Amino acid sequence: MIHLILCFVLTVASILLAAMGHLWLAVACGALALVITLRLYRAVRRSHANILTVLQAIENNDHTYYLSENGALASDRRFNETLNRIKLIIQTTREEVRQNELFLTKIIEQVPTGIIITTPRGAVRFINQAALRHLSLPIITHLHRIGQVYPELFDLLSSMTDNDSRSLTIHTEKEARSLVFERTTITIPIGTVHIYSIQDIEDELTRKETDSWMSLIRVMTHEIMNSIAPIRSVSEILLSEMRVAKKDDEATIQAIETIHDTSEGLIRFVEDYRKFSAVPQPQPGRVDVQKLIAGAVFLKEVDFRDKGIEVKVSVADELSALTADTALIMQVLHNLLKNALEATPLGGEVRITAQLNSSRRPTIEVFNTGASIPDEVKDYIFVPFFTTKDGGSGIGLSLSRYIMRLHGGNLRYRPHTDGVVFVMEF
Repeated sequence: MIHLILCFVLTVASILLAAMGHLWLAVACGALALVITLRLYRAVRRSHANILTVLQAIENNDHTYYLSENGALASDRRFNETLNRIKLIIQTTREEVRQNELFLTKIIEQVPTGIIITTPRGAVRFINQAALRHLSLPIITHLHRIGQVYPELFDLLSSMTDNDSRSLTIHTEKEARSLVFERTTITIPIGTVHIYSIQDIEDELTRKETDSWMSLIRVMTHEIMNSIAPIRSVSEILLSEMRVAKKDDEATIQAIETIHDTSEGLIRFVEDYRKFSAVPQPQPGRVDVQKLIAGAVFLKEVDFRDKGIEVKVSVADELSALTADTALIMQVLHNLLKNALEATPLGGEVRITAQLNSSRRPTIEVFNTGASIPDEVKDYIFVPFFTTKDGGSGIGLSLSRYIMRLHGGNLRYRPHTDGVVFVMEF
């Protein structure tokens, strides 16, 4: 500013001196004004170049570039210092925004609700793993991609309005899924976007059903144990006293023995179901899938051989290991192989396949060539205490599904033209 004022004063003085006839003084003032003007021009160009350089460094996210703050002129030093501070503030703010976006993305990836964010024209700007899992698709870049696989779903999404909620059952390659879709529209700096949420009705109902059964079992086992334990104790005391007294009332002794044996049986019965409600929280660790399956098969190897059942194991290279509680997952696999052994006829076949499904989730499938589960029964096979076997407890499949739920996965039954398949999803 001082240089501009000085240049203006010298220019005016040069004009006035020339008008007064003092040509040499006028020339000297004019020359000095020109020198100052040139220096100002160079300073402006240098400042302009520095600004462009700083903006380019910000644009390229270059944190290493800084303007020199050791110039000869104090004005240049202050100017460069100011630009460096502006650059640092902008880059720090940008990094904070990036970290916040990354944090929110991680959170969205953890929720079980599927989320798809699209432009009004249908281009997908973001999709989480839950949405890909619900739709059994590896990737979605546009809603038209959904239409190629599920035309009815594309029509549904295209016709939805704000705060609209629709339900639809889609048929994937392996199963039918009942899903609920909701849409919300918001406007952000980059434009208007549609947010679609996807929830699996069956998963939510199964989770609530399992929680209800767990609560009921805890209450039942507690109340039954409180009632049965005194009966067993009293019957033991009566039997002991009658034997010591050597009484010959066989009818009474037999009645007391019946009461005692029944109470013992009920206690064992309750203890079995208490195991269902006392499953420990998983302690995740690295699980060698090949070793896990080989161990489970080894435990049933003799039984399979006695029935002439051929066991085939296939583990995909991409699923050499997974994260889970080895003991609990072994229990699930043991239950499924036990059921397969019982259901498979003589000379039949059992196949165990470990792979990543279309949503890149680890799965272990247990297939057997036994008879398909009747339609009137399949809706109840995961209900605790339900069984079609003589002497069965009815907790094997329900316990196995509960364990998979604790791992954030699921256990599903899938009909097969040649037999039965149970799928462990992680």
